Amino acid sequence: MMTNTSLITQSPLEILLVEDDEDDYHIIKNILSQVEETTFHLDWVSDYDEATHRIQTHGYAIFLFDYRLGNHTGLDLVKYVRTIQCSTPCILLTGQDDHHVDVRAGESGAEDYLVKGELLASGLERSIRYALERHKAEKEREDLMDQLLETSRQLGRAEVAVNVLHNVGNVLNSINVSATQITTLLKNSYTNDIGRIASMIRAHQQDLGHFFTQDTKGQLIPSYLSELDKQVAKQHQTMLEEIQALTKNLDHLKHIVQAQQANTVGTNQKEPVILSELMEQALTINFGTLPQHQVSIVRDFADAPPIMSDKHQILQILVNLIRNAKHSMMAKPGISHCLSLTIDGTRTPNRVLLIVQDTGVGIKPQLLTKIFTQGFSTKQEGQGLGLHSSALAAQSLQGSLQAFSVGEGQGARFTLDLPYTPVEALIS
Repeated sequence: MMTNTSLITQSPLEILLVEDDEDDYHIIKNILSQVEETTFHLDWVSDYDEATHRIQTHGYAIFLFDYRLGNHTGLDLVKYVRTIQCSTPCILLTGQDDHHVDVRAGESGAEDYLVKGELLASGLERSIRYALERHKAEKEREDLMDQLLETSRQLGRAEVAVNVLHNVGNVLNSINVSATQITTLLKNSYTNDIGRIASMIRAHQQDLGHFFTQDTKGQLIPSYLSELDKQVAKQHQTMLEEIQALTKNLDHLKHIVQAQQANTVGTNQKEPVILSELMEQALTINFGTLPQHQVSIVRDFADAPPIMSDKHQILQILVNLIRNAKHSMMAKPGISHCLSLTIDGTRTPNRVLLIVQDTGVGIKPQLLTKIFTQGFSTKQEGQGLGLHSSALAAQSLQGSLQAFSVGEGQGARFTLDLPYTPVEALIS
């Protein structure tokens, strides 16, 4: 007789025995009866078909399968159990020791392989206990993995949301600049001057000829109106450009929000893209205080036709790169800086490179492999979101984002490598 203190406490423990020899059934039943402190409920079936029915309709804690089952084998049952995604542990029983069968039992998913002629209560109990403990550990591992996956999904959603706020903030800054510019232009409009001239003309409507030719103030009105026409036209053009910039930024903002709402960041909604226009829009979004910080802009745009790609993802990458370049140069005051923007479609066939290069604080060589990592930032107040999200966006565009810098104080160059797919190639 033996004592068990660590077997799973379910009592009675439900076991299905599939055995075509009734004598062996009674032997195994007798062996199980010798195990103390644990009771077993042993169901017995003798053929494969009845076994599959029981496996599907009953909740057993463990299966004991004889190797020889007429036209089938216990290995067939083990494979069946795993095929229907049943996780109940299986122990294979055989009449004689066979290393080949032992190996195949393990490969098919059986927990153990026992020779019936060598069975003792202690050995069978130990095999059942270990199988149940491994099953429990595996279940806990799967539950933990599910929890980790769910946590990862939640963190992923949080990361996307934070990235969206980060990107929205960039665009809102540009919208605020445009709105401020329009407000300033309206406050400084020439409507008051036009009103005063109209009042002067009404006051002299009975002697306009004399007023325009003899009066000192009246003589100035024609030339002033001519100059006023130029200034009003210039003001009108500036406001029109700012409104167009507002419209583009609001459209970009709408796509950022739509991508978050649909959880489709990286879906690559392809449309004809003029890269030079995107580069200019990204520059406009970031322009702000560049002039007062002595930053000159150098453009080298290849004369390339439109490509098919996701316009808003490319724009967001460029916005982040130019924004980082601006901050890098502002962190190195007192000198004249240069921001170089390049579009190059000649270096590699079927590829196009968009390059943003600055003369800012540069990057340490050992950090070049880390700067695209989530949460990593070389800026004290940075959160490591812009470059990380940009690298992910580049990958979703089937491209890549690389960084290069000679070292601290030597500026940096970021290269967005994209597939070059002409609009004509996709349409044809």
